[in-house]
Amino acid sequence: MYYDRGTQSLPELHGGDQVRFKDKPNTWAQKATVLSEIQARSFTIQTEDGVVLRRNHRDLLKGPATAEQRTDAAEQHQHTLENPSPEAPVQIQEQTLRKSSRNVKPPERLIEQI
Repeated sequence: MYYDRGTQSLPELHGGDQVRFKDKPNTWAQKATVLSEIQARSFTIQTEDGVVLRRNHRDLLKGPATAEQRTDAAEQHQHTLENPSPEAPVQIQEQTLRKSSRNVKPPERLIEQI
């Protein structure tokens, strides 16, 4: 569809997720924790100061994963590198190098005239 060509889907937020939120000077400097989802795009968050606010999903950036989640993901990735699944055979296609078929003719102004 034409009207939503440049759109992106926002990451899902759940209670307890660490986020950054856009404040008045349009910076993402303040951190908060998601308390709950009020409506489809509206969330209540609690700042580090303890203030409870209501913010739209577009004004929330999901924070990085916790160290435990990163470690689990790294271990899983390492495991898949060490033990590739036999179900997915690797197919290597050879690319044939080809010479351009275009004839290059040097410009006449650069050719010495005798």
